[in-house]
Amino acid sequence: MKRDFRSNFNGFHLDSASGLRHDARGELKLQAKELALLCVLVRHAGQVVTTEKILKTVWGHLDISDSSVTRCISRIRSVMEDAAPGSAALIKTRYGQGYSFEGKATHVASYLNENCFGSLIDTSPSFIVIKDEHGKWLTANLAAQTFFHLQVRHWQGKSDLELAASQPEFSLMLGTLAGSSHDVWKNRTPLKTLKSIAESDGSTRYFEVVQTPIFHPDGTPNVLMIYGRDVTDMCAADANAQLADQILKNSRDPLVVTDASNTIVSINHAFTAVTGYTDNEVIGKNPRVFASGCHPPEFYRSMWDRIYIEGAWCGEIWDKKKNGELYQKWLDIKVIRDAVGCPRNYLGIYFDSPSPLTARWINSS
Repeated sequence: MKRDFRSNFNGFHLDSASGLRHDARGELKLQAKELALLCVLVRHAGQVVTTEKILKTVWGHLDISDSSVTRCISRIRSVMEDAAPGSAALIKTRYGQGYSFEGKATHVASYLNENCFGSLIDTSPSFIVIKDEHGKWLTANLAAQTFFHLQVRHWQGKSDLELAASQPEFSLMLGTLAGSSHDVWKNRTPLKTLKSIAESDGSTRYFEVVQTPIFHPDGTPNVLMIYGRDVTDMCAADANAQLADQILKNSRDPLVVTDASNTIVSINHAFTAVTGYTDNEVIGKNPRVFASGCHPPEFYRSMWDRIYIEGAWCGEIWDKKKNGELYQKWLDIKVIRDAVGCPRNYLGIYFDSPSPLTARWINSS
């Protein structure tokens, strides 16, 4: 399968599918063979491409005179020179050998097409942007084009600040990206940040943005890949979880939370005050560590049968504190289910249990 090739150099943007464009002059007209020949030279930047290889690659056979290649080269140089004086010199004639492209090109194709990567990023719901070492936008997937409203704007070859000037609603995010990109290149490591955007209805959306620098083999900057995903719902879930945790921790009633396998995952301060057990001593353990030994196995089997069938159980129970003291309580157990109805957690709430007759019986035994 033939792959598209995209590259950027000296203000030019080369795309084997759509043609050649220049930042200042816009679209430049090249014939199909001229475009294909330029792609071959730029793809092998810094290397001599023989006339024979050009004929095989561009024309598909050798039954063409070398003069056809010469005319195409002349035409390419003319188009480039008209767009940017001095750029014709980027294509060198190597007499007796062929031609070479001597500009410093950033190939986008190797990142977008290798192993069908181009298809993957275009179908990604997260936005993905690739910029060159100068901060100019090279490409953006469909999610990024939609998110930043790029479909109605000329955006390739522009910087974050240039795009921010025409898109006030994204100026904060784009301006921040422009400022942090310098640190990413300097530190040579990916940077993850949380960005926010105010919606027209007054709400706020949050995005996790990861900037990853990619370098040439010689260590010089190549391209910067930016990945962003909407984490608004995740942030809301985290906020709700933190709120629930605060309610749990500050409840006056002793509380114990276990996971689906009945392993303790959380207790509150009131539980510690009553039993003497701290988080580190009980988290990861089964509540049977509190068993007093006063109840037969049938008692617990009946309790769990009720929990499995009805989703709840409540009743008097005797447990043991950390210091070995037995105490009576009223225990209320509730099942917390996930989105599909499966048990996710069990919540146990302790209450004082007024039953002096039972207390006298257990103490006498």
